[in-house]
Amino acid sequence: MSQRFINRLWEIISNPGNSSTITLSNTPKDASYRVVSSSLSTGDTILYLIRSADGSQTVWEIGEGRYNGGTAFIREAVVDNSSSSTSLINFPAGNYDLISIHPASYIENQVTISQLLGIINNTYFTY
Repeated sequence: MSQRFINRLWEIISNPGNSSTITLSNTPKDASYRVVSSSLSTGDTILYLIRSADGSQTVWEIGEGRYNGGTAFIREAVVDNSSSSTSLINFPAGNYDLISIHPASYIENQVTISQLLGIINNTYFTY
């Protein structure tokens, strides 16, 4: 499908471990946020941040992921993480935030100004 930029997508996930496939909870941070299944079509990708839901921020990962339908989210490419690598983090058991983000390094390296203007003009943003 396509790369999507979704505002206010913030879903709680549990026990992502080190698997490339995460089981989504369909539980938003609170009622004002969106979840993956209601914001993306199967095959759509987003740039994401996974971090500890307790606010400790000791374990985190930034990457590109794909919605695989139902409750499946695939961590496809890690851009950065708390281990200073591009490998999948092995998250300890617990609750985590899955947030749609727009990391500067990705935009600087992957998207030209004309591409960004095309994205804006073609309304790929969801409000």
